[in-house]
Amino acid sequence: LQQLKHFTDYFIKCHTDSDTFYYQVGDGTVDHTYWGAPEDQTTDRATMFKADPSDPAADVVGEASAALSLMYLNYKDIDSDYSATCLKDAKELYAMGKAHPGLSKAQGFYSSTTYKDDMAWAATWLYT
Repeated sequence: LQQLKHFTDYFIKCHTDSDTFYYQVGDGTVDHTYWGAPEDQTTDRATMFKADPSDPAADVVGEASAALSLMYLNYKDIDSDYSATCLKDAKELYAMGKAHPGLSKAQGFYSSTTYKDDMAWAATWLYT
């Protein structure tokens, strides 16, 4: 579980408020033009993608909600504070996806054709 917690910790940090979730840093097209040590890379790394009311990404927030819901279930008997944070964030992300449906802008390398499956996956785990 500790290895999985590394990822859910990151999702929690990316969820900066109830209506914002940062889901990608970098541009795949630019990033894939360089194959070398990160410290030697000179291209701009300022591109960030975030989901918010003006830029919905229900596909991404649905998947993050599902992951956090699963971690809630795994941690509820181990660390009640952490599991409560996971559940709170999972509910907020699910609500965000329901209120602002749509696909993420980061299409191309990891594209989605619909957000409905991701939101259904989140609902399944959130209400288990």
